Amino acid sequence: MIRRLLPFCLLGALALGGCATTSAPRIPSDALPAAQSSFGRSIQAQAAPHQGQSGFRLLPNSSEAFMARAELIRNAQSSLDLQYYIVHDGISTRMLVDELLKAADRGVRIRILLDDTTSDGLDQIIATLAAHPKIDIRLFNPLHLGRSTGVTRAMGRLFNLSLQHRRMHNKLWLADNSVAIVGGRNLGDEYFDAEPNLNFTDIDMLSVGPVAEQLGHSFDQYWNSALSKPIDEFVSNVPTKGDLAVARKRLEASLAESRQQNHVLYNRLRTYQTQPRMDIWRRELIWAWNQALWDAPSKVLAKDRPGPAPAPDHPIGAGAGRRQARADDDLGVLRARPAGAGVFDRARRRRRIGKPADQLAGSHRRASRARRLRAVSQGVAGTRRETL
Repeated sequence: MIRRLLPFCLLGALALGGCATTSAPRIPSDALPAAQSSFGRSIQAQAAPHQGQSGFRLLPNSSEAFMARAELIRNAQSSLDLQYYIVHDGISTRMLVDELLKAADRGVRIRILLDDTTSDGLDQIIATLAAHPKIDIRLFNPLHLGRSTGVTRAMGRLFNLSLQHRRMHNKLWLADNSVAIVGGRNLGDEYFDAEPNLNFTDIDMLSVGPVAEQLGHSFDQYWNSALSKPIDEFVSNVPTKGDLAVARKRLEASLAESRQQNHVLYNRLRTYQTQPRMDIWRRELIWAWNQALWDAPSKVLAKDRPGPAPAPDHPIGAGAGRRQARADDDLGVLRARPAGAGVFDRARRRRRIGKPADQLAGSHRRASRARRLRAVSQGVAGTRRETL
């Protein structure tokens, strides 16, 4: 008898674990024009002499990668669009959240799109951040039943494994639709050399000009997809402005405590406040022909192995002998091929310590990439070099 009733008990647990508010009408939104802010206009003016080319600069180390993200928040005047697979709590994340809230206070529109796996157990906290009138947060490919506990979430994913194992690995940080960061880093102390026992060493690319606008189109496609749901749909009690005010006080207290207990790390991370480098990086840009490519969000709905994505509707640059850049959705890498000057070699170095294999799972468009990812899942670590 118990065995017969067990499936019904499991389904009941999933149903009880799926408490959420009634779905509100979805309101689509698009990236704001770069010309809408003085920062965006300054980027357009800088790019104008290059006649359609975009500017690129590698962010090869953790300190620059964190500084660039923080400085883009401070420079943004009209919009910030963030798209990430993983967001972990830590001093670096809390600093960035504090800066995001300050940007929202000064009127910057902020859209944050997270893969649903990063929300496990954090729906209420994420929804509290979205209580700010200038911040919208959506979850991609969310689990609709069994969200209350880790056990029910695992059960819910197990019952819908064919869809739930397909995740959004995109990593994009876009300011005023004019400057973007793409690459291998998610958000968390382990990505910015702020975790003493764990560090992932990746490479990001600061991307300026027309290619940033194209990456804005990619964000809009995912943001407006039917697979992206507002966080408020998954909480029983939608947080208020008062809840946000309490959370902000706790955030401030947490940062003050970090400053006292780990002042060396705190001061290193806050270098973006005392020694900003954005103007220097803008003078170091390499200008090249480019084209941003990405997978359609509907790819996760494919019944079998998805085929190649169609050509983008808005290509930038064309013809042989031009430099092509590619925004790779599953590894978050921007690649480039210069014309008539040999090859552009990029070494993406990652020191993996206990890294889950699913963080590197992706679309596997080419068999060679699939072989590399399988090797990583088997525990092969170290330097991986790609020659484009």
